Amino acid sequence: MGDQPTLTAYGDGLRRVAAGTGGGLFRFALAASNADGALDFGPGLAAANVALPALEQITAGASWRFQAFFRTSTSPCGAGANLTNVLANEFAP
Repeated sequence: MGDQPTLTAYGDGLRRVAAGTGGGLFRFALAASNADGALDFGPGLAAANVALPALEQITAGASWRFQAFFRTSTSPCGAGANLTNVLANEFAP
């Protein structure tokens, strides 16, 4: 997750999440998707947020972007890795 947009080639896709004024890119622990290919971090997002320094925490009115990296042996361009579409979210007060 990061708080700024970007457009950078990465693996077979595009990285759309960048570090903003709050610091760097933040990574969650490795996770496996379900049978539908979905990831669910549920309340884990809140716990991860508390662990961040105050300047970098998700706060009311803040916009953050989320994107997942995945490996695939069937990638069309041959890099063996890709990124999901980005999810941009503004957190309401």
